[in-house]
Amino acid sequence: SRFRQVVSGAPTPVAVEADQDQRITIHATRGAWGAVGNILSYLGPVLVILALFISEQAGWREDDIQLAPDQTWQSRAHPDITLAAGDIGSTPQITLTVGTQTATVNLGPQAATALRGVRLIAAGSGPALQVSVNDSNGRALPLRPLTGGNQSIQQSVLFNRPQIEQSLALPLRGQVLRLVYYPTLPEQGYAGPVFLAQAFVLGAEAPLFSTFLQESSQTTVSDPATQDTFHLQAVRFVQLDAVFDPGLPFALAGGLLTLLGLLMAQAKSPTRAWAWLVGRPDETIATLALLGSGPWTRAELAALQDALAGMTTAA
Repeated sequence: SRFRQVVSGAPTPVAVEADQDQRITIHATRGAWGAVGNILSYLGPVLVILALFISEQAGWREDDIQLAPDQTWQSRAHPDITLAAGDIGSTPQITLTVGTQTATVNLGPQAATALRGVRLIAAGSGPALQVSVNDSNGRALPLRPLTGGNQSIQQSVLFNRPQIEQSLALPLRGQVLRLVYYPTLPEQGYAGPVFLAQAFVLGAEAPLFSTFLQESSQTTVSDPATQDTFHLQAVRFVQLDAVFDPGLPFALAGGLLTLLGLLMAQAKSPTRAWAWLVGRPDETIATLALLGSGPWTRAELAALQDALAGMTTAA
């Protein structure tokens, strides 16, 4: 019979001794989606751990990159990655180059993904002053920061805190430019941010000129002795972070799976019932015992009994 085959586990009837009881246990589960939820809640943390490993091995981060308009930055660890600043307004524009690919990114309050998974994160902004000098023939004269930096015909001086003093050298003239930023300067009649620019000849106490420049404005000052022209323009600089995190998609997927699994397990928690069927080989005696571990309805238990009773029907 089917009962004897199921009990013995063999495809053909197996001879048993008389009066010997044999047993079969059937396990029934209701709420299978809850069981799937448990699996997902286990799989999610595994993906998060995998994401951390990938990010640690292949990811990188460059912090505190400061760029004024027309300035460029190149990663030392990854020379094929460069940044170039365009207009720095309420939404700074940054041009990112990775290898031979180039993309322009508008930085907002949220991180912006540009090329090949590289993300740019705006960390702040501040006032800056662009300075250039031309002689009487219109030729640009080189300037060099006294605090260190490359000599260039145009310098962008960044002020990352109030009343900080910056200096530029004009080597061909033996002069020094003194630049100071003030959030307010009421004694000079300025209620808002203002720059002070002064030029000195080395060794002299009196400045060649002294001028004030408000934010978002520009001015031109001439040196009567050399006929040099100083161009000053108030701009803004942006501070940002460049991040490459290849494990982020796996971390997000792991967190989503964990949340989904917990919700499924909570909403559709599995309930189980076990049934023991004891009978003799001649099928003259068959008893049934049911044990429910959840709120099984009477109809559901009856259906389980029918399933067990069907197994005792002769094949």
